[in-house]
Amino acid sequence: MAVKFFMHYDGEKHPLGTLREGEIVESDEEGFKDWVENEKDLDTTPDFTDDDALVNTYYGPSIVAEYVELEEGEDEVKDLSKSAQVARRSMGRGDTTYEEINDVIKDAYDNTVWWAHDEDDPDLSKSPSMWSKDVPDEAKQWVEAALDSNAIHGDYKDLPWLAPLNIERIFRRRLRGDAGFRVEDVVDDLQDTFPHIDEQRALNIARTETGAVLDTARELAHEAETQEKQQEEGENYEPPLYNWVGPNDNSTTEICSEVGKITKERGGVTLEQLKSLLREHARDSPSGTPNRVDDWSPHYQCRRTYERVN
Repeated sequence: MAVKFFMHYDGEKHPLGTLREGEIVESDEEGFKDWVENEKDLDTTPDFTDDDALVNTYYGPSIVAEYVELEEGEDEVKDLSKSAQVARRSMGRGDTTYEEINDVIKDAYDNTVWWAHDEDDPDLSKSPSMWSKDVPDEAKQWVEAALDSNAIHGDYKDLPWLAPLNIERIFRRRLRGDAGFRVEDVVDDLQDTFPHIDEQRALNIARTETGAVLDTARELAHEAETQEKQQEEGENYEPPLYNWVGPNDNSTTEICSEVGKITKERGGVTLEQLKSLLREHARDSPSGTPNRVDDWSPHYQCRRTYERVN
């Protein structure tokens, strides 16, 4: 017997994580561990080793605890790592090539993160749909895999600590439609969820997290392709090279400008080398976020992405 916690959001019940004898055995959301530790520090919190007390205390309206039976083998924290998502999503791939998947997701990036990037006050009602052409299911699955790997952090000082969960749910709900989402949709949902933020703040968050999710989705597909080609080509395999590309204007940070120059001068670098460069320059910059380089966000509101050169 164990206790599973859920959050009611947007008319649905979403799993947060599971406890057995006061210890986390499954984490469905990145912030669950922090939430448990914060709850344990409160004077009014029940004994987390007492299942009955947890169920009787957390009964809504937002957080709910329920009894669950764990199946045999379910005694370890669920692996939400990128490598786990690659292994899971690579199985049963259809006829769509990885190059096609990359192009479709990059097109979605252009329609969201790069849309109207040169306008100080863009008309959100004119924002295009994320998917501008027929989208293979495999591309959508890689975007889902990026969400599963916790590409969204949402660690913003003006948002509550469970913000990543809320933002992730917005993305998942909007991705259900055939056209995906529009920037305006995400901005509206963010303001509905966090009424204290204005439209510009919501737009900046939407673009930052959209970029992280879509770039991570492309990276996961790239890793799956790499594994397949390494098996096929062995020692003859040469990894693809990439440049760091994007807008170059008054809003471009020194981080992205310098890394872009370096990758171009070298004729491209591998994704791992690119991450190392971004992390190095993010650490040296007051505006850098080196902790988010793994999600391709070396700084807040990053508009650059990687582009294959070979």
